[in-house]
Amino acid sequence: MQNFRPDSARKRSDVGLPAINMEKQLHRMVAFIEMDGADKARDIDERAEEEYNLIKGNLLYNGRRELQESFNKRNKTAEKNVTQLESIIITKAKMVVQTARQNFISEVTTDIHQSLENCVTEDGYASVLKSLIIQALCMLQEADVIVQVREQDRDIVKSATNEMMDRYKSITGQDCNITLSKKNLPGKSIGGTVVYNKRCTLKVDNTLYDRLRIVLEQSLPMFRELLFNEPRRRADSSSKKNTPKATNKPTNKLRFQ
Repeated sequence: MQNFRPDSARKRSDVGLPAINMEKQLHRMVAFIEMDGADKARDIDERAEEEYNLIKGNLLYNGRRELQESFNKRNKTAEKNVTQLESIIITKAKMVVQTARQNFISEVTTDIHQSLENCVTEDGYASVLKSLIIQALCMLQEADVIVQVREQDRDIVKSATNEMMDRYKSITGQDCNITLSKKNLPGKSIGGTVVYNKRCTLKVDNTLYDRLRIVLEQSLPMFRELLFNEPRRRADSSSKKNTPKATNKPTNKLRFQ
């Protein structure tokens, strides 16, 4: 006996099968979409993570580089400041030392001047004065000269004028007429003489002060070496100044009238 289904039942069965298949396909599509979305989301997360790590690395690198550059710059500035400060301190220390040494040399020079002033009052000064005048005459080698001395030395020159002229002639073979200037050396002078030619266009400064100055200039490197252990940097340029030189410095003629 065959099963008999009405036409309405067959129609409902035919309609139910496609609906079930459609639902299955929908589930498959949803699953596929979800899987594909999950894959894409994972790819997006991975790329985002890579970009994040790259940006973070760049930021860290740039930040470290900037910090290192800033540190190097500040370090160089600090080293430069330290160097400048050391240079300033060393310079000031050298200035203090040089000032102290110069003050000491000035004190020694003052003591030497005082000792020389004391020596001028001794009996041997008259012979020294005559030798200084004769030396100045030999420097000028003029027939007529004007001799200028201190007020207290005028008598020595007056009494020894002929003696000095004879001594000059024995040395040079020439005659010389000595005139004593009416104007004396300044009161602060410690002795010696200044000799002029007749026109007062040449002079020889042979005062004790000038001779002492020359000796001190020549001896200063030796003083510094002995007192302060300073090496001599160069030969003393004043070593050639063994005797005073005649100068062409014009002078006022009216001062001797």
